Amino acid sequence: MKTWQNFLWAIILFTIPSLALSAQEDSPFDFNMGIGLGVETFNDGTDGEEVSYQKIGLLPEFIIGKWGVALDLSFHVRSGDGNNMMNFREEDWVPEDDDEFNSWLQLYLSKFVYLRYGQKGDPLYGRFGSISGGTLGTGFIMRNYSNTMFLPDERLLGLALDVDGALINFPLVGFETMVGNLAAFDVMGTRFYARPLVTTDNRLLQNLELGFTVAADRDPAYREEYFTELNSLGYYDLDGDGNLTTDIDTALVWGADLVQPILATDVISLAAYTAFAAQPGVGDRSETATGEMIGIGGRLIKVIPYSAQIRFLGEDFIPSYFDTTYDLYRGYKYAILSGESDGSSAMVGWLASTGFSLLQDLIVFNAMIEGPFDSIPTSDEEEKFEYSSAQYPHVAMAFTLGEGAIPNISIDAYYDKQYIVSFSDTFHPVGAVIGAAINYRTGPAVITMGYDFRYNPATDEFDTSARLMTTISTN
Repeated sequence: MKTWQNFLWAIILFTIPSLALSAQEDSPFDFNMGIGLGVETFNDGTDGEEVSYQKIGLLPEFIIGKWGVALDLSFHVRSGDGNNMMNFREEDWVPEDDDEFNSWLQLYLSKFVYLRYGQKGDPLYGRFGSISGGTLGTGFIMRNYSNTMFLPDERLLGLALDVDGALINFPLVGFETMVGNLAAFDVMGTRFYARPLVTTDNRLLQNLELGFTVAADRDPAYREEYFTELNSLGYYDLDGDGNLTTDIDTALVWGADLVQPILATDVISLAAYTAFAAQPGVGDRSETATGEMIGIGGRLIKVIPYSAQIRFLGEDFIPSYFDTTYDLYRGYKYAILSGESDGSSAMVGWLASTGFSLLQDLIVFNAMIEGPFDSIPTSDEEEKFEYSSAQYPHVAMAFTLGEGAIPNISIDAYYDKQYIVSFSDTFHPVGAVIGAAINYRTGPAVITMGYDFRYNPATDEFDTSARLMTTISTN
């Protein structure tokens, strides 16, 4: 079935039940129109030169009940070299290949920042557009996947769709789905789950949840340039023109999980869970890597989330294969599946996370750290990327300061750092994805200063994006 047909079916399957449900609810209407004026920097040109553009855009947002939609109708312009002509950035509105329907589809659907219904955890939740925090089940296979790694140069349109049988008074079963890019259908995953004891009188076992997850990257070489750059490490074969000739197969991960809620009080909530996952080898590698984990998680006094895991990882197994920075590291992960890189030996690992949420989520901080109990294999900057990231500590943090905590100020910041060798390396930029946006409101105007900084392991360089925006809001 063609991509556009898949997309139309996704819309139909998502829209019909949503309309049926939302028609029965109060639907307050809210509208916000932002006018963006500012500067953004892109990696344009064949040499990767950073070029600054003036940005002009309309940023409308509509909210009707549980529905929400936001658009980014922006274009970028800069002065011509040595003349008074204005050069528009063609990539904003002209498809890269105007003969391919998929190019048109991907470009113009990407004008949707998001189209959503409900929130994650509702009986019915759906979201099109930019997606971050995409998690299936316990996250042992897909955790916090993001399709925003190439913003602002490229916006991918993804899909998240969760349906719980409780929506139709049948809480026995449900499913969660995730598609990273509807124009390519490369990264995708689905988790089916059941509550086999939901009809029993035992209140503890009623919410016992059994899940089965399958996730895949149907086209790991969708961004072939990321693979060809890794040829310097001896990965992947190239022809005389530098094109990839190595056969690239689907990267598949499947597994099962069990989740048992134990406590649900105002003081503490607690759930125990376990998961198993398998990663079949690809290419010349026939072995299947496997891993298991056990953990607990919940909240203390409703404001402190927490979780802890012990992991038993087989040789070359990569926990949370589809994670936040997957689109940047997919070449390295595929090299482990295919046996081209050194991978990792069997090991025992750990994960811990905590944070706080205060003043009804006005101030939110979350931190996660994971790593091995075993010794770290190497401290060499170049060599360490040849190993599985599971052999190194990994830190991820996010902070939100909502408007109102400090008059006229709001802040969003995140930090994700892989391949940590020592504590001093924690805040080293190599292997890191960093971003922050500081907003200042004065009347109807909001001034935003933002910066995103990503280490690209394929090119061993840093991709940066800076923005200074003024938004005029009618809300």
